[in-house]
Amino acid sequence: MISHLESHKFSSIISQFKNASIVNSKGELLFSKDADPFKTTTSRLVLFQIAKKYLSPHVGDVIISNDPENGGTSLSRIYFISCLSSNLFLIWDSEFYPIDFKIPLTPFAEKGKISQFIRMALIDAQPNKEQYAQFFEKEMSKFNTVNKFTDFIKEASKDDFQKQWFMVCKNIFINHFEAKAFGQSELSYKYKTDHILKLRADVDEKQNQRFFTADFSGTSLARPGQEQISCASHVVESGLIIEFSKYYDLEKYLSQPTLDHVKLILPPKSIVSHAHKVGEFNLELQKMARQMMKHNHTQINAQTKKNDKKFSMYSTQ
Repeated sequence: MISHLESHKFSSIISQFKNASIVNSKGELLFSKDADPFKTTTSRLVLFQIAKKYLSPHVGDVIISNDPENGGTSLSRIYFISCLSSNLFLIWDSEFYPIDFKIPLTPFAEKGKISQFIRMALIDAQPNKEQYAQFFEKEMSKFNTVNKFTDFIKEASKDDFQKQWFMVCKNIFINHFEAKAFGQSELSYKYKTDHILKLRADVDEKQNQRFFTADFSGTSLARPGQEQISCASHVVESGLIIEFSKYYDLEKYLSQPTLDHVKLILPPKSIVSHAHKVGEFNLELQKMARQMMKHNHTQINAQTKKNDKKFSMYSTQ
């Protein structure tokens, strides 16, 4: 019988990464970590689903890309989608600033070794090839270190283990979530004179289960020409998910049961449809979305709905 202590085992195998997720073959989130100031939880999950559908990685394979959903993050942020077993996958990301060109989903390594073709095309062809080689070999070294946890990888790949782990996470989620108040809160913020950020948060109960809804659809940012300010949906979602798990003390147990109880509503245009190719506004807008989420949580759980706490954009880490 597994327990909450499994969280420490998951933490150990991804301790070398700032941002990383472990999922099963269905794409269900088992464990996640976001220590980088820029959060990429949803971005990683999006890329995994695309990579699995079109490239079907095998054990020991690593696929790379810097282009989730055709834009939305900086080209210097490289995502790695790797296969630990047929039912366990590791996705992580890391920054490498010399890269300023798109990398579509590309088979990068087989059986833990960088393919010779990719080495020639992506690394050796660069004028600063030593710097490229150092970066990618370091990332592959991290992956190969994870593969040394053979006993845990074998155990965590089993359906029974995953079912029990999800039950542990769900019970912790329920205990933490239900200890807080019901209610709703809405916040509007004027950004750069004529752009409006609006976030509504609701904690409601349906069929004896609590659900959380974050509605960002009232936001209006996109403008034609130089005034356009936007970022991809997965960027905003990542920030909102992290702030939710942080507020309810679920960061060590952020997994599929939590995602199943959180509904995020984003505008069909503006943020979603006009992702800047190099993610120019990503970090700024993600921080604002997180801070608005934190403010709404505080309002919902305040003893009185109208308190003296004023909204500030500057405290979320």
